[in-house]
Amino acid sequence: MKKFLSLCLVIFAVHSLKADPQLFTYRIEAWPQKGGNCEETAKQFATRFSELTGISTAKGYCRIESKNLVDVDIVYTAETRVNPVSTVAFVKGVPKSHQGSYDTNIQCESELADQLALFKFSTGLEALVSYCYQDSSAFENGWVLRIDGFGNAKPLRLQVYEEALNGSTLEKISELQTVFQKYAKSKLTQLSSVSLPSYFGERAVRLVLYSQNPLSIRTQMIGKFASAETCNQNQSQLRKDVTEKGELSPIFCVYDRVTEQYKLFLFLIRKDLWLESMVHSAYENLAACENDKAAAMKEMSKNTGFEAITSVCSPDGSRTRMDIVLKMYWKLPPN
Repeated sequence: MKKFLSLCLVIFAVHSLKADPQLFTYRIEAWPQKGGNCEETAKQFATRFSELTGISTAKGYCRIESKNLVDVDIVYTAETRVNPVSTVAFVKGVPKSHQGSYDTNIQCESELADQLALFKFSTGLEALVSYCYQDSSAFENGWVLRIDGFGNAKPLRLQVYEEALNGSTLEKISELQTVFQKYAKSKLTQLSSVSLPSYFGERAVRLVLYSQNPLSIRTQMIGKFASAETCNQNQSQLRKDVTEKGELSPIFCVYDRVTEQYKLFLFLIRKDLWLESMVHSAYENLAACENDKAAAMKEMSKNTGFEAITSVCSPDGSRTRMDIVLKMYWKLPPN
């Protein structure tokens, strides 16, 4: 009897710990309506959502209907929110504001079929939606390519990276595309797209990729220069030094209209190995910095335990600073 009561208490405790069902929303914005009506479209999306997620409580509602576009909310109850694997970012089931990677709908539509095929191949997921739209809440209305799927993405996970860079130009796309394609082949990664969408009058670097392992991608400035010529000279040397060490990283100069300087940027791609820039010291002038490069890199390697592969000297106010690029190894958290 005691054992039976104990078992009942355990079952009751486990049941009590389970989260109560909550109400959640998943939103589809600016869907191009082709025939039918908004309410019927909402019901169809809800049915498909249930098929992909296994959630039977989903109901579709027409939120907004204007011209040939509709906004649909899929409302469902579950213990936790079901987040889509998507080419756009979400906040609590609602897409964040996106500037758009394409200047026209024709450009976006021309890539949609290939991007959908890559999405299915890389993640193993079926798409609930795949379409191009303009975000009415964005500052500039470029066209966004959106693909949403649900489930555990296998074998590759989808990652989207975006960062505004003052002065970035469309000419940089081919360079970024080439370097990241090479990186993708060497790191078991599928590169979906590289674009430079408009961002408050400037451009933002936007990468969509599928990676077997989690990647942390960011840009780091490695020097500021008064002229494009000086920046380009340092860019060429930096690229040469990095390539000779067997690493692939996009490196480019951009003009900052605010400071009226040319900034040298290095893309840092983290996996088990990445490049990290560290400021070594300040010098009285450029010549003193250049003369101390070899000794400073040797000292930095000794102090950090990582190989210093190159360095850059650039003006920093009334003095000159040295940035040293290290080849570093790190263990990422488990998947």
